Amino acid sequence: MGTYQLHHAPYWGVLLFLAVSAVVITAAGGDDQRLVLLRERRLGHAAVNLVGAVAVAFVLVVNLSRGEPIASLVAAVAIAAVLHRMWVKAGRPRGIRDVTAEAEAGH
Repeated sequence: MGTYQLHHAPYWGVLLFLAVSAVVITAAGGDDQRLVLLRERRLGHAAVNLVGAVAVAFVLVVNLSRGEPIASLVAAVAIAAVLHRMWVKAGRPRGIRDVTAEAEAGH
């Protein structure tokens, strides 16, 4: 196996992540606020979010230590900035339901 293949996510890992994500989103009924659970102020929910944040931070540190994914990170930040600007322009809606309701009311 060449070094090219050693630095890519295994396909089964991506498929597993996709499956777990689909289950979690379905269990939450697609409600983004139930997924984030920051306003509930429950210790268990905060702990789950903290574990997820630590896992993401770890992956970022490992990937950035290689130096190669800097362009991807810059692109992700640029996309996030555009999405944030769109969110602010839309009046900072609290959830996807608000956006959908506003879009339907405007038509």
